[in-house]
Amino acid sequence: MRRVPLLQITEDSRLQGRLKGESHFARLARHRDPPGVVVLDFDGIDVLTTSYFFAALWPFWTHENEAGPSTFPLVANAAPEIEEELDFVMKHRRMATWRGSFDGQAFTPGGWIGFVDPGLALALTRASDGGAVTAVELSQIDGSNATAWNNRLVALHKQRLLRRRQSGRQQTYLLPWKDVDRG
Repeated sequence: MRRVPLLQITEDSRLQGRLKGESHFARLARHRDPPGVVVLDFDGIDVLTTSYFFAALWPFWTHENEAGPSTFPLVANAAPEIEEELDFVMKHRRMATWRGSFDGQAFTPGGWIGFVDPGLALALTRASDGGAVTAVELSQIDGSNATAWNNRLVALHKQRLLRRRQSGRQQTYLLPWKDVDRG
């Protein structure tokens, strides 16, 4: 898990406008690699606009490698106004992102912001309760088909809400900040 201190990198507490976002992107882009969990630390950020977000930060949610999603961004230490803007942006994209606090060592979740399809919320709740979840486990809870749950878990993985670990044929989906050392 690596921290991306937005204020330190951009040297700007007012993240607004597409042009500023495009100019900051070059500094931020190098923090997308290597693959893994990225804590976007909004500590000290006073303003965030949608146009800036799409120019500079959205690529953290779209970065992929040959295996699929390669970055799993977490929003940390954001002021309520910043979370409100991120909630709006994510709902517009029909996605969600984890939010919480980061003290330099550990991410403490505070739930998600944005849109989570009600059919997927059970998977996130179960993963939150136990740290990980499988399609078989979810199918035993609601009596539905494990394949259907696998498809839902894949959707959450593509949204970067859950990371996937494969062991043989079994796929386990974990909260992004859990088990980060095992890829």
